Amino acid sequence: MSGGDELVRAIADPRRIEGELHRLAARARGPRLARLVQDGLRLRRMLEEPRRTSALVARALADGSFEPRPVALRSARIGGRERRLASLAPLDLVVHAVLAAVLAERLEPRLSPYLFSYRRGRSSWTALRMLARGVSRHRRQHADPRARGLYVLRADIADFTDSWPLDDGAPLWPELRQVTGLPAESPHWRMLRRLLVPEIEAGAPPAERRGLLFGAPTTNVLANLYLAPLDDELGAGPGMLYARFGDDVFCAHPDLAAVRAAQATLERIAAARGLRINRSKARLLFWNGAGRASPAAPEIAGAVEVAFVGGALRFGGGVGLSRRKWSALLRDLRGRVRRTGALLGDQPPDERARALVDVVNRALAPATPPPLATAYAPLLVDLVDDRHQLRQLDWLLALWIAEAATRRRGVRALRDLSWRRLRELGLRSLVAARNG
Repeated sequence: MSGGDELVRAIADPRRIEGELHRLAARARGPRLARLVQDGLRLRRMLEEPRRTSALVARALADGSFEPRPVALRSARIGGRERRLASLAPLDLVVHAVLAAVLAERLEPRLSPYLFSYRRGRSSWTALRMLARGVSRHRRQHADPRARGLYVLRADIADFTDSWPLDDGAPLWPELRQVTGLPAESPHWRMLRRLLVPEIEAGAPPAERRGLLFGAPTTNVLANLYLAPLDDELGAGPGMLYARFGDDVFCAHPDLAAVRAAQATLERIAAARGLRINRSKARLLFWNGAGRASPAAPEIAGAVEVAFVGGALRFGGGVGLSRRKWSALLRDLRGRVRRTGALLGDQPPDERARALVDVVNRALAPATPPPLATAYAPLLVDLVDDRHQLRQLDWLLALWIAEAATRRRGVRALRDLSWRRLRELGLRSLVAARNG
């Protein structure tokens, strides 16, 4: 049996299709479920006979006759920028999910160990931990602090999946054919192309478009494939500390020439694939414990920490929250303390403090259901080990609780309600929890 035949059998498996059908229904409970319609048939009706629905979809996938519906695009603000989200018909979404799972299974053995996005058992946390171990290893290898330092390239791709060329000569197609094993003349290859580049409602024809569907399950899997040549080249560099998450790239090396070569490689591979580096976000830094500028290239600024995928990597080896997440966490926690304090009335300071301590402890416990828990609680418990940041948060929480409990401002509040007393009332220390 050829690789293409195996792929067709996998995507036309009724059990896979039925499983994705139920997962879609579980995510779209309530009014949204009632709005999911394909060709006049509601998803709720399809779910009344899931095996029959799955068998019909499987038959169409097996003979290559499955026809995706035209896709509607809607605007949404994601990560501070306006994006065009694809609204797929329910069965199209199910087929994309099945195809994404099968492609991920086939791709996994080919992917670099330094790629951390959209892979089972890997995440941005895994990437940050790996990089933290790498900088710790560098410090151990250089006993003299003056000899320590890594040149860092931080870069990402502008409009990554939105900008891929999709014409017949685009680099995606031969690489995807190699993964799938499908002949170019087969009906299944033509069906796959129609799924990935469907007709857009009131949009440009497929031949004139760029970019895959943002929001389709297949897009994340193909994002791993599209820059795999970059992972293969940069991950193999001797002594290179490398990681990629989607379109985010991190390279670090004690030799500036090696990092400049990595930058040239990134530029070359991006250009060959019709991509552009995001110049506004690209950074070349000299990462060291003192934050001093590079002795070999004074124009390269020094840094004590480097941001990557939502974390802040300290040269001392710790991982903290990025500045954006740190600011959002502080606003959230301070707002909770102030709002709770305003509701407590004229109770004694100790009683007010006890209630405020309970609110803060619950907010920082990952087991607490949202919205009672802050969104960053899991990060603080499982990822962040930057003692400086945790110590600062301990102090700020004690200060804010003391201010709200005593109705005094600044450190005078901590004179009336000491840190030790707040600990006796149950306020947990994040530093102590991490040390434990």
